[in-house]
Amino acid sequence: MSADKFGLFFRAPKRTDQLPRTPIANIYVKSYLNTEYNAKDLPLITPDCITIGELDEWINSLIRDLETVRLEARTKFAPYDKRRRK
Repeated sequence: MSADKFGLFFRAPKRTDQLPRTPIANIYVKSYLNTEYNAKDLPLITPDCITIGELDEWINSLIRDLETVRLEARTKFAPYDKRRRK
């Protein structure tokens, strides 16, 4: 399963890194839209929606994508969480 709109940026600690001993994760926008309207500096993550129903569908799609990223993050963090419980 892969999220279309969002991604997980996961950095596991290495002995040579200056990172903390725990992993670091961020969520990023994989792609966004820009229109010719007044939103030139805003990263738009939905197309133009002309009804509340259409906007609701996009919101639900974004939520599903974020849930996919959450599952990926839980999988990546799991080995580190097990080490802390010991």
